[in-house]
Amino acid sequence: MNKGAPTQDRLIAAARGIFTRKGFDAASVREITREAGANLGAITYHFGSKQALYDAVLEDAFAPLSAVLEQARFAKGAPPLDRIERIVRAVFEKLGTTPELPLLIIQQVIRQGALPAPATRALGQVLGVLVQLIREGQVDGTIHEGDALLLAVSIWSQPVYFGLIRRLAPDHLLKAPGGVPSMSAMADNAVGFIRRGLARAAED
Repeated sequence: MNKGAPTQDRLIAAARGIFTRKGFDAASVREITREAGANLGAITYHFGSKQALYDAVLEDAFAPLSAVLEQARFAKGAPPLDRIERIVRAVFEKLGTTPELPLLIIQQVIRQGALPAPATRALGQVLGVLVQLIREGQVDGTIHEGDALLLAVSIWSQPVYFGLIRRLAPDHLLKAPGGVPSMSAMADNAVGFIRRGLARAAED
């Protein structure tokens, strides 16, 4: 951990690891602040509560996706399918660099019975951009007709499901002849599947 980083950043980094290993309830404020090199009251001072720190961990994990979504939304001239692919690959990349993210979300779903607020906001943002791009493709004839929201949910489910399986399934269940597929290989497979599923056939 970078001890020279701002206290908030150190707390988020420490909390992410401890929440992942122990879960929310078993993670103690004392342990988080000790690992972050901060005083015992730092979580209350900077975040207000342990739950708010948990939400900040998720917000921090989802933040890089916002820039990708905006780039895809406003990349005029690029075909909608290419922009959708850019988003899908960005989500896979995020899951590759933050493999604990699905587990953190599941922990909160189990505790609260609903998606945590940061995940809900991220999901809404992703689905909103995907729906827009699907409709653009339907207008220009490159994407087949259908309910844009349902198609967007189908797209989003690909990286989310792969991320969950890669995190939670025993390696022997995923093992292919060449070993457990990399996140990059999973992304390639999902992108191919999505493009074939969305593309309007030439004869249409």
